[in-house]
Amino acid sequence: MLTRDAYFDNIKFILITLVVIGHLIMPLSLGQTVRAIVLTIYAFHMPLFIFISGYFSKNYKSKDYGKKIFTNLIIPYLIFETLYSLFDYLLINTNSIVFSYFTPYWIMWYLFSMIIWKLILPYVANLKKSIALLISFTFSILIGYAEDAGYYASISRTIAFFPFFLMGFYFKKEYLNYFRSRKYKISSVVIICLIFYLFYGYASTLKTEFLFHAVPYSVLEYSGIYGAIYRIISFIFAIILGMCVMIIVPKKQIPILSKLGRNTIYAYLLHGFIISYIYANSSSFYPYFDTDLKKFGLILIGCLIAIILSTDIVKLLFKWIIEPRFDFIKKKQMQ
Repeated sequence: MLTRDAYFDNIKFILITLVVIGHLIMPLSLGQTVRAIVLTIYAFHMPLFIFISGYFSKNYKSKDYGKKIFTNLIIPYLIFETLYSLFDYLLINTNSIVFSYFTPYWIMWYLFSMIIWKLILPYVANLKKSIALLISFTFSILIGYAEDAGYYASISRTIAFFPFFLMGFYFKKEYLNYFRSRKYKISSVVIICLIFYLFYGYASTLKTEFLFHAVPYSVLEYSGIYGAIYRIISFIFAIILGMCVMIIVPKKQIPILSKLGRNTIYAYLLHGFIISYIYANSSSFYPYFDTDLKKFGLILIGCLIAIILSTDIVKLLFKWIIEPRFDFIKKKQMQ
């Protein structure tokens, strides 16, 4: 059994907390401060999450690699894509029930894209590292010009975010050893604050949706070369912020935090039900948060949701559906 790495558990819990906070405060992002927070979060949290997923995909040559894609990704994707469709129909009161397995429901794009990345990785890994990264970055920029590349098959995000998955795949933890000194940690905090200040200053003109990489440039009214320029800039911010966070996060085991970081898949798959319900009742929920103090309270609520959904109690309750066991496959293979 592999020993868990507390460092990555720490990062994963921080990231899943930012995911929940980002989704929860998004409807309030018309305000300058909240919008700057949202921009800062979305500039790096999913790229870094994907980077870490790539880092833990180095076992692509193992015999059970394909089986793990099926049991750990495909089955949970099909289950939760179905559950979210039923949830929308039964509790959110959508007009009709739609099972759109090739157009992932909101947060489910991540699992769908992960399946694609994992499936093509054995082929991409045969390429020279520099060539693979160059091709992936080129396509991630060009996909923004494809007018029909959008939510279907999560094609835009799958291609746009793939470079981060590859960078994680090629990454070695030892690279961080050079940046472990106090001066780099302080510098990283300063850089994050400066970028937040930059986003704060341009909050009214920057489009958060551009950081989603979900639709063509034209939909966001970026024409010609500007679409590519903005995407490149967004990648630069993602890399800088992601690196700063990786430098700041402690390597050692942190009580509670490291333990919660082991169960981030539960928080990811389950928080969507809570946020979707809040969105459906937004007219009675969000007006209450009309001051900066109350908005800060909403951020704390997001932290609380992430904490609760990452506990072992929630894991115990939902493990059967999120991490289903397939012992019967092993028994059949042994017969």
